[in-house]
Order: sequence, then C-alpha cells, then structure tokens
Amino acid sequence: MSAANQKIMVNQNHMDLISAEFDKCANYVGEIITETKNMKNIMAANYKGRATAGLNDYFTVLNNHLDVLKICYEQLADYTIMVRDVTFSVDKALEIFYNKGGAIK
Repeated sequence: MSAANQKIMVNQNHMDLISAEFDKCANYVGEIITETKNMKNIMAANYKGRATAGLNDYFTVLNNHLDVLKICYEQLADYTIMVRDVTFSVDKALEIFYNKGGAIK
C-alpha cells in the first residue's frame, strides 16, 4: 500500500460512544458517593463514641477514593474526545497533503 493511501482512520462515532460510557461510569460513581454519604449519616446517628471515629475515618477514605475514581472517569471521557479530535485532524491533514501531491521521501 502506498503512503498516499494510508490513513489513521478514526471512527468518530465509536469514540463518542466510548466517551459516553466513561461519562456513565463517572455518574455511577457519583451515585455511589451520594449513597455512602447517606450510609454514613444513618450509621452516625446510631453509633456513638469510638465507633463513630472509626466510622468517620472509613467513610472519609472511601469517599476520597471515590472522588478520585470519578475524576479519572471524567478525564478519560474528555481525553477520548481529545484523541478523537486530534486523530481526525491529523487524518484530514494527511489527506490534504497527499491530495496536493505531497510525498514522504
């Protein structure tokens, strides 16, 4: 295959679907965060003393990790769209380059 016929060939719809799945994951994690906060409030209302301190520590660490996980999914969604756009731009630039008679020596 000649260099003029080679393309990166990004499937933009597929990349959009991948990004949407990452967004869904971020939303699910957001729901988990809300539910763990609700659980913490329910449990805190029923336990006092040393158990409360341990419970607070547990939920603080859990929610910190969940926050990071949610951010990761949000960034993966954004990164997927960025890769889609950059790859599509490079593909178009290569197409224009070769249509104008360009060649790599």
